[in-house]
Amino acid sequence: MLSGDSGSTLVGELVAVAILGLALVVLLSAISTGMMGMAIVERRVVGENLARRQLEEIKGAEYQENYPAIPVAGPYSVTVTVTHWVSPTGPFTTAMQSPDSGLQCIAVTVSHDGKPAARLEGFKVRR
Repeated sequence: MLSGDSGSTLVGELVAVAILGLALVVLLSAISTGMMGMAIVERRVVGENLARRQLEEIKGAEYQENYPAIPVAGPYSVTVTVTHWVSPTGPFTTAMQSPDSGLQCIAVTVSHDGKPAARLEGFKVRR
């Protein structure tokens, strides 16, 4: 090499490629983590919306011992649990008592591929 020559060396080129490769790995890792986070939030939001829809349908239905779950498509499933208040000082139980106190605790659980996505509770009063 002449003393006035300027240019790059193989080592310099390899260091630059390594730095670019590392930056690309970090970027792809961040994108992957963000996508997984978005999927978790989407499951939770869809689950909460399905649970709210189920509770609203139950609140609009006639007072009865049990309520059917709304049919849902895809990987989601809805489970409805009804407990009845034992009056005047008792706890909630799964069996309707005679005479019925007229107060129910409704728990709606929405699952995505068998894993809980959302759970909401509400009360229904016989009117």
